[in-house]
Amino acid sequence: MLMNAVMNPIKAGCWEFEAADETEVPDAEAHKALIEYIAKEQIDWETHLHEALTMLIFGFSLFEIVNNVVFDHPKFGTFNGLKGLAFRSQKTIQRWIVDSGSGDLKSVEQWVLGDLSLGKSTIMTMLADFLLVFTTQKEGDNYEGISPLRSMYGAWFRKNLYLKIMGIGIEKNAIGIPLGTIPAGKHTKQQEEAFEAVLQNFTDHESGYLTVPEGWKVEILNNTFDPTKVKEIVVMENAEMINSMVANFLALGMNGASGAFALGTDLSDVFLSGIQIYANIIAGVWNRKLIPTFGKLNFGEQMAYPKLKVSGINDTAGNALSEVI
Repeated sequence: MLMNAVMNPIKAGCWEFEAADETEVPDAEAHKALIEYIAKEQIDWETHLHEALTMLIFGFSLFEIVNNVVFDHPKFGTFNGLKGLAFRSQKTIQRWIVDSGSGDLKSVEQWVLGDLSLGKSTIMTMLADFLLVFTTQKEGDNYEGISPLRSMYGAWFRKNLYLKIMGIGIEKNAIGIPLGTIPAGKHTKQQEEAFEAVLQNFTDHESGYLTVPEGWKVEILNNTFDPTKVKEIVVMENAEMINSMVANFLALGMNGASGAFALGTDLSDVFLSGIQIYANIIAGVWNRKLIPTFGKLNFGEQMAYPKLKVSGINDTAGNALSEVI
């Protein structure tokens, strides 16, 4: 629920390219049109956006830039474009090689096991010049970042344990515990073993039943286990996870909780304003690396380049303007 609450508004935002100032770049609109075509037509933009947002789960997401030359395009002619932005799974990344002085990324080592490696695991080196790295809460040269999920791990771990306990408790107490009383000194060893087998069959099979001779006794003990008590603790842990991402509005109206509409609106505004930073991370990497690279490849060095911008994640200004009009 939390990941959807963060990722879906970002995916649904308005991602668009803005041309550079024409006083600095005379053909700014043409540059923007080509960059937009490369981003929105040569690659699957929606899939790329989803894969980039996996940085929220792992702390970072990594892509290898695969170039492609297009010849005689009807609109853009011959140009340098993208064959793809190849997603490199976080689980396969082995090592980050950084410059000891500046902390700049030099290369990344990836563990590879597949058809091309003939069934043997190999280490592949990817140069930083051909990589896009999206990192959350980056500090220094820590390109792996810190996942927002880390702060809620304790609450998740405890909740997972409580759910298992609740499931075990419900299963063990739905039938009850058969209690057999054996008459003292009036039975044989074979009778005792047969009686124990009957008690075992009662709980092991849905068709189990009991028949006992006179003097033997069977009772069903019902436990006082109350799963609603465990549920209250689970709800508390859910609230802890929600609070860790300042998503308090998600708890309003759930499990008996209540809150005013104005309160829910204020809380959601704070949350949506906060997740704008994750969209800005993606746009920032494009604006600092990928867009200038393709600008230089196709048009040479420029004073400025097109910019990728995202809006509509928390568009309260538009609502206010419509009310004024």
